[in-house]
Amino acid sequence: MALTFSRWLGLAAILCGVAAIAILREPKERSNNSDLNNFRRRENRAGAHLNNAAERLRILMLIDSVERSIGRAPSAESRVLFARNFSPTVKRVLSGLADNAAVSRPSRPLVPVDLVFVLDTAHEVRGTALKGYFGVLKVDYVLPASTPGRCMAIARVKEFRNAYLPRGFYSGLLGDVARSQLLGPCGFYEWFGAPGPQIDRWLRTGGWDFGFVSAWDVVYPKWQPRRFSYGSFEEVFLHDWAVRAATTPRGFACLAGSVAACDSALVHGPPAQADLSPNTQLWSANIMSTRFSMDFTESWYFWRHARAELGPRQLTILSEIARTLGPDRFRRIWQSNQSLREAFQAEAGMGIGEWTREWAGRLYGAQSRGPRLSLASALLGVLLSLIAIGFALATVQRRRVA
Repeated sequence: MALTFSRWLGLAAILCGVAAIAILREPKERSNNSDLNNFRRRENRAGAHLNNAAERLRILMLIDSVERSIGRAPSAESRVLFARNFSPTVKRVLSGLADNAAVSRPSRPLVPVDLVFVLDTAHEVRGTALKGYFGVLKVDYVLPASTPGRCMAIARVKEFRNAYLPRGFYSGLLGDVARSQLLGPCGFYEWFGAPGPQIDRWLRTGGWDFGFVSAWDVVYPKWQPRRFSYGSFEEVFLHDWAVRAATTPRGFACLAGSVAACDSALVHGPPAQADLSPNTQLWSANIMSTRFSMDFTESWYFWRHARAELGPRQLTILSEIARTLGPDRFRRIWQSNQSLREAFQAEAGMGIGEWTREWAGRLYGAQSRGPRLSLASALLGVLLSLIAIGFALATVQRRRVA
């Protein structure tokens, strides 16, 4: 059957339809176990639980060692302490990080904080390998168990003695991102004291995922994913693909302007079926650990493989509330006996969902709602059509000449 001009046009239309489906299809959850049988999946889950147990045991060992080493504080002041086995170069970088963080710390803390830098060289605990992490510094937090009490941040540092490593390997610790995240929840205790009972309950059931950044003199910039780093087809031709991939469907609805979705995402957190790995996790009553290092949270690769309810900037929500409302009004919310929704409404004069929608607009920009065809996708379709038409015309012309 000869491919006439009309048939070439029909084929071009079909190819354009296939391209549009490929671009606009609903993303599927990534799975690393799709080719494993049930036994291997259970074995992998058991191994993950064992690694988590080893990691937590290591943290408990460090806490016991640090508490014995630093002893009781002589006063109700915050302290910064360093292990003795750091090299001069690394010690100088860590001192710079501590000095940068001190700029935004109170002179008279409501809850004193012990910031302790330790060199953690352990690779296994009782024969079980410890999970590695990207970056050079990871912090675990021991929250006050009673009032009055102290909050302790144990900063675990990697030290690389490889002469071939670049000079700027630790430079990520000297920027605003690292210093604003260094104290984590301890920064809120230091400035605002112990939270009210309902606020504390909300924090312990997932709210700390929204309060890891504890410097309210830092205006976080709009998130700009490195869209072209890995060459994904969707990343190139869909402008908001990176944001969609880094949030849950409800979280993206919030970013796209839904006040109800913003309220639900912030107050209730992700539903159990979302199967999200928490960025921060409170365990053993008052010990909180993070899944990332201080100098790695801005990486596009990290957020391409680990979604969050409200995306990578959700760590800034509590600090942004403190910055936009002011420390005094935030303190009243923080120490309130009411729920987060009620306390925020009383102080801000607006709903927490409405404020979160405005926050999302500042940190992510405008997002589209519902089905649409982006300009890049339309141009791709036109380009494919022109290529197909040109090929068809060239074929017909060759046949006429022949």
